[in-house]
Amino acid sequence: HRDLHSFPTRRSSDLQKNVNDRLKFTQFLEEGSYLTSGRRGQERLRSILFTDETWIELHGQSHPQNCRYRTENRIEVPPQLRPKHDLKVMVAGGFCARGVSELHVVESRTINAKYYQSKILPVYNSALDDPSLFPNKKKATFQNDGAPAHTAILDRWEVPIWGKGVWPGNSPDLNPIENIWSILKNSAYEAPYPHDKASLSKRFKDKWKSLPVAMLNNLALSLPTRIQLMRDACGGITKY
Repeated sequence: HRDLHSFPTRRSSDLQKNVNDRLKFTQFLEEGSYLTSGRRGQERLRSILFTDETWIELHGQSHPQNCRYRTENRIEVPPQLRPKHDLKVMVAGGFCARGVSELHVVESRTINAKYYQSKILPVYNSALDDPSLFPNKKKATFQNDGAPAHTAILDRWEVPIWGKGVWPGNSPDLNPIENIWSILKNSAYEAPYPHDKASLSKRFKDKWKSLPVAMLNNLALSLPTRIQLMRDACGGITKY
């Protein structure tokens, strides 16, 4: 999966800052033993709660820059059929090597600091308090990106936070939860097709709860590989 829309056109200075932040994050991981091979490094990785929010749309409109046909005859280009009214929901969730949090269906069209604090943070906090996910909360790490809404009251949390200033911006390729979003998005097209927002939300929640723990463990442990690919690209974007 590769989300090209996560890397909008930016000035060269912004791009260089992003590269520097990504390489700085690599150094941070090394100093924290997250990239150490063996049991110690794996336990560090298994204690991370990776989180994110995303829109999931049934029959979404494809981006013309990502769907091109090479032909001199326009009639050969297949039409893109889509319903008049799309089914679309925003969800928020987190996972670690041992399981997932609850999947929250966002009630509004945007997430501001107040909504994030009152509706989404409790979901993540409950996951961190779950001994089946984090047997020792003192060793847990909470990952979230640097979106403005995510800075709400996080300075009072009991666990280390990979937020703004630690987690590099514009780096979905480093977050293994993006692979899970792809699984959820594909599940929308499994028969029987969801016919309204409620059935679409239920489909995602059911799929979320059924994610195999072995797969979640492999995704959590994939962070060193992602970092190495990013290093090989000199801090640039990578496939995921």
